[in-house]
Amino acid sequence: MEVCAHHLHTPPDRPSDRLQRRVPEDLEDVLMRGLAKQPGERFDSAEAFRKALESCDAARAWGAHEANAWWESHQRAIDDFRARKRDGTTSGTGHTIAIDLDRRAGCAFRRPNKGPTG
Repeated sequence: MEVCAHHLHTPPDRPSDRLQRRVPEDLEDVLMRGLAKQPGERFDSAEAFRKALESCDAARAWGAHEANAWWESHQRAIDDFRARKRDGTTSGTGHTIAIDLDRRAGCAFRRPNKGPTG
């Protein structure tokens, strides 16, 4: 329960703190707004989020060419990580837990009934 409360109420780390390197302030502000815990503090739509991202100074320095180059330079590491994850050999601090919400008494969230295939 404490983990759920933490997830719901604790603001995420700023990307620059998490990455331990500089992230442009305008980009970081947009990302933090997108991650806000209170719905009223987030963007009204994906379109508004996209426009805010495009207005960042970094957006003008990052295009399709730069994105392709980044993916090409990181693809091997991504593939290696996925293989370790698939094999169960990843290390780090990430943990996954499963909660059967249907069995929890008094649970406020119910998975929508998707019929016999859902």
